[in-house]
Amino acid sequence: MSKLEKTLIHSAELELQMLVSFTHQPDGNEQLNCYQRISALVMLAYLQDSGLSEEGIAALERIEKAANDLIAKERHDAQCHYQ
Repeated sequence: MSKLEKTLIHSAELELQMLVSFTHQPDGNEQLNCYQRISALVMLAYLQDSGLSEEGIAALERIEKAANDLIAKERHDAQCHYQ
């Protein structure tokens, strides 16, 4: 894996950690901002001939799944709270 790939993955991992830290915060803007930054980084995994290795693509996809799962859980919890 190239240094650039490692940097992209590390950046996405840091954003995921921030996303987790903003869980259950009353202001959802920071959580949304983190999610959008993760999505922008992960988008590179879906570009044809991006230069990413299979390992790099898999790592970004795992981060994307974790972010999606967290957001889905947050939405579910919020819906249950308001019902």
